[in-house]
Amino acid sequence: MALARIEATRPDIIMLDLMMPEMDGFEFLVEMRGRAEWRDIPVLVVTAKDLTAEERGRLNGDVARVLQKGGSGLDELLAEIARVLPGSIARGRGRKVEEGTQ
Repeated sequence: MALARIEATRPDIIMLDLMMPEMDGFEFLVEMRGRAEWRDIPVLVVTAKDLTAEERGRLNGDVARVLQKGGSGLDELLAEIARVLPGSIARGRGRKVEEGTQ
């Protein structure tokens, strides 16, 4: 479902929980990053899962940041969004100009 939503409307940023019912966040990232046109969409992982070193390694390079639920406050989440979002929006505008739309 989430992949279909990205197909219909490209987001500027994705906040991802790793523990989802139908497809876990790791599977989602593999599918999403498999599409060249989506590779530059920043992903912030917000999870309650205690990540192993192996799981952190799987996320390395695919996500902008991993924030722990309960450990990360709202201020930290908002600061991370503010850090990542402007660059993503600028890249999106650049794509529209390249495609001839504004």
